[in-house]
Amino acid sequence: MTVSGGLGQTTVPNVQGQVATAAQQLLQTSPYNFVVTLVNEASTTIEQGRVVRTEPAIGAQSPAGSAITVFVSSGGNKVAVPQVEGQTEADAKTLLTNAGLIPEIKYQDVPATDVNNGKVITQGTDSGTLVEPGFVIRLTIGRAAATP
Repeated sequence: MTVSGGLGQTTVPNVQGQVATAAQQLLQTSPYNFVVTLVNEASTTIEQGRVVRTEPAIGAQSPAGSAITVFVSSGGNKVAVPQVEGQTEADAKTLLTNAGLIPEIKYQDVPATDVNNGKVITQGTDSGTLVEPGFVIRLTIGRAAATP
């Protein structure tokens, strides 16, 4: 009498970096026949929509037809834009760069005695907005107009 071992063991292929739908298609076909579950996971190194890793891990032995979880990059961890209106230019730049954001400065002439001289008048992205690290935040800084 012979007892069948089912579909047998197979090695989880390297699908890291592949587009999630292509990886899913590969994993669901022979010789793997895996039951695939896609799960989003933040990654700053793998482009959004691409495979970060699998569980069981790439290269592991797993029974053909078994369940596999594919972790798909949702992009980097988003950061909240800090409130910088009313801050000095230096403080605003520090707050933004510490949050992983890039300040882009535009100056607007104001009278030398204006309360906004040297300060952020407007920020292009509202505070509290969630953005990817490296996002550019446009700032308008008041600057005393040159006297003729």
